[in-house]
Amino acid sequence: MRFYTLLLLALLVSCGEQSPAPILDDNPQAREGSAEEQLFRLLDAAESGVQFANNIVENEAHNHMRWQHVYSGAGVATGDFNNDGLPDLFFAGNQVGDRLYLNKGDLNFEDITTSAGIRQDNKWSMGVTVVDVNQDGFLDIYVCRNEPTMDFNFRKNRLYVNNGDNTFTDQAEEIGLADMGFSIQATFFDYDHDGDLDCYVVNQPPDGRFISRFKLDMNDNRMQWSDHLYENRGNGKFEDVTRAAGLESFGYGLNAVANDLNDDGLTDLYVTNDYFEPDFFYINQGGGVFKDESLSRLKHMSNFSMGSDINDFNNDGLPDIGVMDMAAPDHFRSKTNMASMRPDRFWKLVESGKHYQYMSNTLQLNNGMGSFSEVAFQSGIAKTDWSWSVLMADLDNDGFRDFAITNGIQRDMRNNDFQYKIRAANRRGQKDFQVMDVVQMVPSQPISNYLYRNPGNNQDGQAKLKFENVTTAWGFDQPGFSNGMAIADLDLDGDLDMVVSNVSAPASVYENLRGNEANYLRVVVSGDQENITALNTKITIEYGNGQLQTTETTATRGYLSASETVAHFGLGQNHQVARLTVRWADGRQKILENVTANQTLKIDPTGATKTNRNGDNNQVMLVELRGSEKPDYFHQENEFDDFAREILLPHKQSEHGPHITAGDVNGDGLDDLFIGGALGQPAQLYLQMTDGGFKSSSSSPWKNDQAYEDLGSIFFDADGDDDLDLYVVSGGSEREAGDPLYQDRLYRNDGKGSFKRADDALPTIVSSGETVIAGDYDGDGDLDLFVGGRLVPGRYPAPASSILLRNDGGRFENVTAELAADFQQLGLVTDAIFTDFDGDEDLDIMVVGEWMKVRCFRNDGGQAFVETTDNLGLGKSTAWWWSIIEGDFDNDGDPDYLVGNLGLNTKYKASPEKPLYVYSNDFDDNGSNDIVLASYNGDKVVPVRGRECSSEQMPFIADKFPTYEGFATADLESILPEEEMEEAVKHEVYSFASALLVNNGGQFEIKQLPDLAQMSPLRDAIVVDLNGDGYLDVLGTGNMYGAEVETSRYDAGTGLVLLGNGQGSFKTVPARESGWFTPHDARSLASFRTADGLLFAVGNNRERLQLFRFASLQGK
Repeated sequence: MRFYTLLLLALLVSCGEQSPAPILDDNPQAREGSAEEQLFRLLDAAESGVQFANNIVENEAHNHMRWQHVYSGAGVATGDFNNDGLPDLFFAGNQVGDRLYLNKGDLNFEDITTSAGIRQDNKWSMGVTVVDVNQDGFLDIYVCRNEPTMDFNFRKNRLYVNNGDNTFTDQAEEIGLADMGFSIQATFFDYDHDGDLDCYVVNQPPDGRFISRFKLDMNDNRMQWSDHLYENRGNGKFEDVTRAAGLESFGYGLNAVANDLNDDGLTDLYVTNDYFEPDFFYINQGGGVFKDESLSRLKHMSNFSMGSDINDFNNDGLPDIGVMDMAAPDHFRSKTNMASMRPDRFWKLVESGKHYQYMSNTLQLNNGMGSFSEVAFQSGIAKTDWSWSVLMADLDNDGFRDFAITNGIQRDMRNNDFQYKIRAANRRGQKDFQVMDVVQMVPSQPISNYLYRNPGNNQDGQAKLKFENVTTAWGFDQPGFSNGMAIADLDLDGDLDMVVSNVSAPASVYENLRGNEANYLRVVVSGDQENITALNTKITIEYGNGQLQTTETTATRGYLSASETVAHFGLGQNHQVARLTVRWADGRQKILENVTANQTLKIDPTGATKTNRNGDNNQVMLVELRGSEKPDYFHQENEFDDFAREILLPHKQSEHGPHITAGDVNGDGLDDLFIGGALGQPAQLYLQMTDGGFKSSSSSPWKNDQAYEDLGSIFFDADGDDDLDLYVVSGGSEREAGDPLYQDRLYRNDGKGSFKRADDALPTIVSSGETVIAGDYDGDGDLDLFVGGRLVPGRYPAPASSILLRNDGGRFENVTAELAADFQQLGLVTDAIFTDFDGDEDLDIMVVGEWMKVRCFRNDGGQAFVETTDNLGLGKSTAWWWSIIEGDFDNDGDPDYLVGNLGLNTKYKASPEKPLYVYSNDFDDNGSNDIVLASYNGDKVVPVRGRECSSEQMPFIADKFPTYEGFATADLESILPEEEMEEAVKHEVYSFASALLVNNGGQFEIKQLPDLAQMSPLRDAIVVDLNGDGYLDVLGTGNMYGAEVETSRYDAGTGLVLLGNGQGSFKTVPARESGWFTPHDARSLASFRTADGLLFAVGNNRERLQLFRFASLQGK
């Protein structure tokens, strides 16, 4: 049979003639795993009795050229179908029949498929879930069918109703659940709170291959392609209410999990979608209606979303969301199989409302403020290759939920070299191919599944976010092609076992060998007659020293599969649960106290009482001002494409504002607020009124300067007349280096708050800057200035020059060359402070920036600034620093410094032993600056970016490496010209962690801040005693949305509160407890006094200004 190339290419088929497979570290992170003894044992099929194998035979009817789901696998479900207390197993089959196994005890299973009446017609089953659909006390089985045919009879879903005697009858058509779409999976839940269980079916539209083959008009009967919601009418029948519920949708869905995501007592839905349709975050509005709120609740999501799970992984009582994608963790597979992230397509999707979608797994951490922070890179689970299922479960019973992930696809359908060969053949005039010849060209590489151990809490009881890869140590590293997965305590020994369905290999049954060495508690909840299994009941336990766990029961989880609905809690060394709270979906609640560990409790609603949802009654520290209480300011960033000039730039350099400065400009005793504007937006000065309000100043000479991009600014007395003048730094990257519109500006104050630009007060300063600080470095009684050079436009990361300005009677002289020669080409400066770090009672300078050390310059009596960075122990402090603040955080009498870095929630990894590098030069000799980021792959330094985008910047790469495999196996030295590498600007980063520099009297100790302080860039911070305990605390903020599209944007920040203990350590306080919620693309902070105490201002890029006050008006 013949199949046309144009169809192949249009449908995202992958490419490359199969070559001998290299020796792959297919699970590189596993080598860093725990050395603990094995946790799981893979049972032999003869021992378990489970002989099921989901074998796929490739032929002209079933191959990935004709149908996208040929390697998508099938699910497995666990449930006690005969009510003997033992979990049984049901396997869905693709080309093989479904199978049902009864658990006979001791991990031995009996195949009763035939006698049970499970039909063996070899039609393509995919998803399976379990539910007591008729509430007779016996679990039924719902199977989703999918087949590349327009014969709907082949695609009717099945509902095997349990007859109570180990036999089943398919009643799907009889009760209205024989969905005939391209069904993937289903979940049951009570969406309308009428007491019975309704059904949501995930369907897909036909893919392009199918549409072309059958010449389909997608507008004909289009509802058949939608997901469907079936309402249980209470009479044994289900009715399709999809449109009425607002759920008509046409995404390529792969899973749905039902959970009360916003804690309002109504069950919501999270639906993952493959390809370019974003995931659906359906919030139940009540009244039988749902609304997709993904744009307001999530900052970004996975691109090719696969399986998913919802559970509370960090034990804060809030449900978190894990979603799988297909990004490879190892360099070779990443560079050979990585799909193109074309910026034009990415932004077109964003602008059409399709969300920010990135090719990596996502872990959405619930921040308790109605939205989520995505932390997969920080947790270490962002890249696990072609992953299908994820389940959160406490596998070692230590009290923290671990992550299990299935992995692998039989053919690497996105292999780039294959696509290249097909296109090349097409260009040569070859128009058609033998399908099976093409199929055999695609590489096949079995890869390992993954297990990640949750590290739990630190000594302060706060969650650690970095998971430990224990795949090898725990015995889950068998290579293969695994899809569906279910978790249950199969042998009733108090720990969780696992079952995995594999493509073209026997199913895997894993016995948990030693999870029960720790304590546990299992809770089986039942409900009323209409919902006997009590799905979506929330169970919470409190125990130990303030420890808490919570979970919500649901069967459909992971991918195509259903796990046990028993609430399983590991307790570690705790022998008792102080308080157990069961809250049914209808709002009734039952509380048990002093519950003994190591038992399975059965709890029904007898005696449960209806309770009101009072919400969170925490007393917060800070309250945000709303409406007329604050200035009506919205930052308007000008549009500029930094990547058009520098394709391989890691993030935009044109969006570093707005910056804020505060001071009393009119002498009325109230601080006023200056906010710089972006290019084309005039700055604003807001005067504080005696009633606490603000008005825009009538004096605004900066309106004439809106062609400048305002960045750093400072109020200070420039001319000794006892009022505050204003210095504004000009920056940005939109113009060429040396443009006159990079000139900084000084505005003199007439003492009454009216300003006039003083062009004669400053020398020519036409470098693009970002920061300015004032201090009397020479002790002559007036304030001098340090101005930080931010960048050389178009030449990232070439070091920019900074300037030392001496104040000579209100006019400023550039004395950099004679007093601070090292400030010339200092680096990409982001922040600086005047400070006395050496205790000699004069002002030294500390400077931070991108690709810079924390650079320390000792003041030599006002006559020179001498760098002492390396002598102070900061020789390997190079990072992407954004901010620096001073405070004596350990109460030892000398200043310490808190420095804000990129954070650890990034794809970039760096250490002193294996830094991240950047090289910059005109490598292809075409007159433009080329940027190359490089990192370690084992002991080799390799490029971070792939062949496609690298060759767009440097075309010689495509000629030098005609295949993606060649590029993937090359190190950096073999890719770039040797001479140009030697002459290149080169920098390195040793850590991306924000840190405290503890001053130990001549040496600094770098102490990493807590994990929750590393979720996002710390763009700015201020020191304040928030809780009145006499110790210094920190308010911080920051995100960075301008990353290039192959890098997930840095958007997890919601504001940072660090409570100091006076000993140099901090405890983070979440936003729902602190009230400090700054979730935007924040750039700057300022504190200023009012008649009622301190206010805190937050400057957000492309967003409104935020103001906060103390809830108790302390700090007055």
